Amino acid sequence: MSIPKKTKTLYPLSLSEAKRHLRVEEDWHEDDDYIGNLIKAATQKAEQYIGKDIALTNNVQTIRDYFGLELFIDEGNFVSFTSAVTDASISLTVSEVEIGYNFAEIEFAESVSSEVLTLNYVTGYEEGQCPEVIKQAILVKIGDLYDIDRQSYTIGAIKESKAFQALLDSFRYISF
Repeated sequence: MSIPKKTKTLYPLSLSEAKRHLRVEEDWHEDDDYIGNLIKAATQKAEQYIGKDIALTNNVQTIRDYFGLELFIDEGNFVSFTSAVTDASISLTVSEVEIGYNFAEIEFAESVSSEVLTLNYVTGYEEGQCPEVIKQAILVKIGDLYDIDRQSYTIGAIKESKAFQALLDSFRYISF
């Protein structure tokens, strides 16, 4: 399988939530774009740390020389399977989707043979579904990043927040 092409569609925090955490007045808009970028950066850092998508993400993945009745997608925070299309532009019928902690198993209605099979699926958290602990970790990271811009640090003096990691530890990708 190829590495999926990921497109983030919804982040777990609003600009309003981040501004409240940073104690920035809601009606002060000078830093809105900057804080919006911090939401994206902090979410990305959290995703890298736990090894799973947090922001709602559309995934497009291709499999070369596929033959079979089922496939295994090694992704955590799997939301839904959208489609599977063969190299002949035939949309496949899915008979069953089993979602586990760090995977999804897709079973097709009939056996498939395709030089290129294109999969579309969604990972991350849907609106309002992101655990508060993850949101708090992202807010901690946003605070760290916002402070870096406001203070002068010497190189090597910036320390990673232990709270960020501690809040996310129980969500990390586990593989055996």
